[in-house]
Amino acid sequence: MGIKFPRSNKIVNEKISKYLEKEQQQKPCKLVLLGPEKAGKSTLFKQIENIFSDCFGSIGIRDKYKDSIHSNVIEGIKTLIEQAQIHGFEFSSQRIDAVNKIIELKLNSKLTEEIGELISDLW
Repeated sequence: MGIKFPRSNKIVNEKISKYLEKEQQQKPCKLVLLGPEKAGKSTLFKQIENIFSDCFGSIGIRDKYKDSIHSNVIEGIKTLIEQAQIHGFEFSSQRIDAVNKIIELKLNSKLTEEIGELISDLW
């Protein structure tokens, strides 16, 4: 003698369940691979890409995340420069130009060869 729900509640429940399943399938999964050098992080990532290549579509995974990676590199170098200045590090006169150009960059800037060379010089 359990509680009997009207038929309409069962239908609503089924619709909610289907919606939640669909919602769960559409959420992206983020994965962080941590470990020392030569631990196989890149190899594992490439294998995931090969196995699930249908999920990534015709666009390569590098192209898909390129802008995000460029933004992270620019944000990282800007943070390093700002923290160096806060802690009293003085850049040589040869590198001041590069420092100023990098600080002026917006986070959504393209990582061009010129910017890459500036970052490499500072590094």
